Formats: sequence, structure tokens, C-alpha cells
Amino acid sequence: MNSIELAQKKRKEMTEAGVKPVINPILKADNNPKSKTLAIHATCFECYGGTRDDPGISKEIRDGIRSCMSDGYCSLHPHRKYK
Repeated sequence: MNSIELAQKKRKEMTEAGVKPVINPILKADNNPKSKTLAIHATCFECYGGTRDDPGISKEIRDGIRSCMSDGYCSLHPHRKYK
């Protein structure tokens, strides 16, 4: 079973269990390598401490538990998703 099939299986199980699946920004960028926006989101996600195995960090960022500390030295700061 390849990684896409495993992801589809996991998503189906989560949907059946009533859990809304969260798609990791890094995986989104990997699946669409020509998207500049997705690349920016993935980079910010990694900078915040997110990993391929931890898509839940987006909620922590959105809820204010984690915040962007790169204002002034990151060229992507004006384009970040998690504001």
C-alpha cells in the first residue's frame, strides 16, 4: 500500500469516526510543488514547529498559543497564513 492509499484510508476512518481530518500544510505543498502560496504556508508551519506528523499545531497558532516571532527578519512574514 503506497502513501496515498494509506492517507485515503486514514481520512476515511477519521470521517467515519466523525473527526474532521486536518491536512498538513507540508503535505499540501508536496502535492502541489508549483504553488508559491502553499510553499509559504508550509515554511511558516515548519518555522512554528510543525512537523509532518503534527498537523494540530495549526490550531495552536490560530488560538494564539503560539505566535510568529520572525517579524522583521523573515522575508515571508508579510505573506504568512497564520496571523
